[in-house]
Amino acid sequence: MPWMIRTVVYLSPFIFLLHLYVFTGLYFALVNCTKISQIKIKYFLLGLILIVNALPVIYLIYYQTGNYTNLFIYNSRLNLFDYLVLFPYWLGLILAIELFPYYLLFDITLLIIRKKSIPKLKSGLHIIKIALFVIFLLYIGFETYMDTYHIQNTTYHIKFKNLPEELADLTIILLGDVQVDRYTRETKTDRMKRKIEALNADLILFSGDLVTRGEYFIDEGLRLLSSLSPSSTRIACIGDHDYWADATRITNGLKKGGWFFLENSHQLVEHNNKRILITGITNIYSRKISSAELKQIFANAPAADLRILLSHQPSPNLVEIAANSGYDLFLSGHTHGGQVRFRPFGFTITPSMFETPYYSGRYQVNNMTLIVTNGIGLTLAPLRYQAPAEIAVIELEN
Repeated sequence: MPWMIRTVVYLSPFIFLLHLYVFTGLYFALVNCTKISQIKIKYFLLGLILIVNALPVIYLIYYQTGNYTNLFIYNSRLNLFDYLVLFPYWLGLILAIELFPYYLLFDITLLIIRKKSIPKLKSGLHIIKIALFVIFLLYIGFETYMDTYHIQNTTYHIKFKNLPEELADLTIILLGDVQVDRYTRETKTDRMKRKIEALNADLILFSGDLVTRGEYFIDEGLRLLSSLSPSSTRIACIGDHDYWADATRITNGLKKGGWFFLENSHQLVEHNNKRILITGITNIYSRKISSAELKQIFANAPAADLRILLSHQPSPNLVEIAANSGYDLFLSGHTHGGQVRFRPFGFTITPSMFETPYYSGRYQVNNMTLIVTNGIGLTLAPLRYQAPAEIAVIELEN
């Protein structure tokens, strides 16, 4: 069973129970606060539960019949099933997770006051439940659209104590997880290309994942990256999805397109007569590198005025060794910034946090600055939420 299908199917019982809890809470709130008949409310909410839980059922049926390769998610373009089944599933999941902690808090409060006669408070809590449902529904729709289909420039101004004056005007673009696929197509990638061209950067560093899966979109992805700012120095490393799709084809294609491709190797770049070292480390699920190998590669690095490490995954072990080896800047991607992030009561929660503490933005590790970009594309979920697609722009200062 492919991992994308397996993940959705295995999580489906928990997601169903979550939906059942949230929609039951909404049902009682509507019954207590509106004049709509209980039957109409019940059937309406049951219909919603069926719609937002249809995807794992369809996945399971197709897999059990040995027909999963014909699933609509493997089509090269979006179709009606995406809008009727796929997007409602993910939007419903986000809505349920967002509402759950607040509904739970209200239900605990209702249990506490059950034996007391405070009808106004009970009624007020039910009204708040309904209001939160409407507010989150509208917010999630808007936020997922903006975060998924629009691309922002996130600029980092980084000061280095001993940075030579000649490098103080250096501009670096960190591009990650483009993941060209049926969701990330021409409209979005053209927007990305225009933004990169307008920045006129000295260095463009790509942290891997050109495509999401298979070979269908590789040529499209290669054409896109090969057309980016040919006057800039462009350097890439491999990502997990590149390796699973066709590592050799992607590597050779980027080289033909004018990119330097680093696999546990170094590249020196000159800027205003100063030397910049870029070390590319292959750090993906299928090809992990040992601490001993890392230390040997770092020990053999040529001298430079600025030392940059480029790697797909910001694994804690790699980050620690790089910081202890004198690197000034570590640039990475892989996490998509979490892709789907929640902030219940102001606390951030996203699955990427359980893989690495470095999942989005800027971190300081000893004297080394680590930047992890949210990237452009998608994986598993066909949308982003509170983790907007971005191009990371790094401007050096002394």
